Amino acid sequence: MEICIVGGGIAGLGLAGFLEQKEEVEYTVVMRAEEWERVGWGIGLWGTGIQVVDASQQVLKPKHKCGS
Repeated sequence: MEICIVGGGIAGLGLAGFLEQKEEVEYTVVMRAEEWERVGWGIGLWGTGIQVVDASQQVLKPKHKCGS
């Protein structure tokens, strides 16, 4: 199964992290911006939320730069 995730925000990347665990699913994350940039929003994390972010950093590694 191939899935296209439109949007690289917290929901899109969270879904990508979930799908990374599924061997039978291939996915691509696309977004409108050509580069990642800071937009000034924040999110507070405690306890297991921090563990999820740490785990996702190990799982979600960009395969190519947007637009290439």
